[in-house]
Amino acid sequence: MKLKYLFLPFLLFLLTNCSKDDDNSSNDLIVGKWQLDKIILNGFAGQTETLYNPEDVIYKFYSNGTLEIISNISDINSETMNYSIELDCLNSNCDNNDQMYEFLFLNGNKNEFWIEENTLSFGTAYVDGSTFVLSHLQ
Repeated sequence: MKLKYLFLPFLLFLLTNCSKDDDNSSNDLIVGKWQLDKIILNGFAGQTETLYNPEDVIYKFYSNGTLEIISNISDINSETMNYSIELDCLNSNCDNNDQMYEFLFLNGNKNEFWIEENTLSFGTAYVDGSTFVLSHLQ
């Protein structure tokens, strides 16, 4: 009988400390201030890189799904847009057999992305497009 009373508090402790979002989600990792380091263009003719100076272009990802781009150069516009991180497949028509990946959607446009240490990379390189490489500031 005493064992039953000892087990009940332990069980309640376990249940109250379990959560579906204990690990850092990609959404949490992307929130913050990032600076654009380079843009890599992958195409049929090969790969080209454009390097940027610190503070040329700043990306601010907010937890409410808003991205603010602040540009101090003429070839990239300052703008505000919506972003989300969603599961999707590489091709346009997913079926139950397709591998699902996390993608960064910017104003509805699908971008492959990954975060390694203090670097965020995203883009459409999987379809011969650009990859943006950013460094985390805050």
